[in-house]
Amino acid sequence: MIKGVIFDLDNTLINFWEFKQKSVLAASKQIVDFNLEKDINKVFDEIFSIYYSKGTDYQYAISDYLKKFDLEPKKFNQILQQATAAYKSTKISNLAPYPGVIDMLNSLKSSSFLLGILTDANFIQAKNRLEHCKLDKYFDCIVSFDDTNLFKPAKEPFLKILKKLNLKAEEVAMVGDNLSRDIKGAKNLKIITFFAKWGFWSDYGNDGTVPDFVLEHPMDLVKILNKINNFSL
Repeated sequence: MIKGVIFDLDNTLINFWEFKQKSVLAASKQIVDFNLEKDINKVFDEIFSIYYSKGTDYQYAISDYLKKFDLEPKKFNQILQQATAAYKSTKISNLAPYPGVIDMLNSLKSSSFLLGILTDANFIQAKNRLEHCKLDKYFDCIVSFDDTNLFKPAKEPFLKILKKLNLKAEEVAMVGDNLSRDIKGAKNLKIITFFAKWGFWSDYGNDGTVPDFVLEHPMDLVKILNKINNFSL
């Protein structure tokens, strides 16, 4: 019987990639407005190349980008401040749960499932996103990068959250949008897996990992878990 559900956070429960793109675009516009570059798409691509190389939660991408212009400190700080402000204000207005996520979480909690977050983000970032989206109240525990200093699909983060939930691998399900991290890591421990097709990493066969179930909509998870548990009674 499935007693708990482990969720990836970004691009599974919340629209991380969508808000990231819009926020970087807003910051890029500020940089173009200062006439450092004329092509906003070029600025956008170069800032994102920093995120790709250093991680999507890297805190200094805009600052690193601006360093190439060798600006005098006052000008550098002025542009950085305005670009960062544009990024943050856009983030606040765009970061949200995917449609159906809150209904799904309410249904799972009403059925007494234990719920956990397993994320490659650090704890503060994960906590802030959950609180901003008003999702924190649904979860019994969070395991972040800070807990093991290892990214999924390493087994240690999965073992850590199993310990926090006090459940065995066969008693939990894993829901994620990344086949090579969320799904592969869970399958390595024989955890039943659910691929969130609505998430950013929606390339079904990106590394050959095949999930046990593919979810088209968050509420599909509730229906399938109910069938699994009713069958196992």
